[in-house]
Amino acid sequence: MMLHFGEFRLDVDLRRLWRGPAEIVLAPKAFDLLAYLAQRPGAVCSRDELFAALWPNTFVDDHALSVQIADVRRALGDSPKSPQYIETRSRRGYCFLAAANPASAPVAAAPPPPPPAAPIPETRYAVSGDVNIAYHVFGSGPIDLVFVMGWVSHLEYFWREPRFAAFLRRLGTLARVILFDKRGTGLSDRVPSPNSPPSNSAWTTSAPSWKPPDPNAPSSAASPKAARSAPSSPPPTRKKPSASS
Repeated sequence: MMLHFGEFRLDVDLRRLWRGPAEIVLAPKAFDLLAYLAQRPGAVCSRDELFAALWPNTFVDDHALSVQIADVRRALGDSPKSPQYIETRSRRGYCFLAAANPASAPVAAAPPPPPPAAPIPETRYAVSGDVNIAYHVFGSGPIDLVFVMGWVSHLEYFWREPRFAAFLRRLGTLARVILFDKRGTGLSDRVPSPNSPPSNSAWTTSAPSWKPPDPNAPSSAASPKAARSAPSSPPPTRKKPSASS
């Protein structure tokens, strides 16, 4: 669904916002809030209604909604004192003032086609010990930022989720971002378990060397234990002299 209001175009399905030919990147929750209000122009949406729509079955601080409202107003260039798009209704909620026309409705001028989506960064690998670590490098900001995910991650799946991909692209406008999968997760090598059988290379490197016996080698002497256990010859006996002698 494409909505037009003022000089903005909002693609609800692709989760993208344009102001003329320029795209404006919004954080995921801020985009959800704008899409929810823009589809209900003139209606007053209470804070409880917005909390249920943006954070269903989740407890969040009351200040979280105010932060998202401020982000949307900043993206639209709107002012809370003289609003053009989002108006605060005291003790009632928020109201979207502009009329959002669907794409099928006639508009003043045909908007230019949206720019193509940015390609997914190339997956590269760095060696850490005997494990290959997968990572992405993207963005052109003035600083380097290493983004560390939680205990589960997958580089390619990050870019398939539209809201998270939009967040990463926005982060790339502020810094050169280094994003990686930890050892044993995503595209990085799995870490072997201590109870797993060793690989072929482990057998060849850890097994003791064995050589066939050399037939020309001199035989080893009997061990002391064998010498002690061998039977000894009886001592010589002396004959008794006869009476005639």
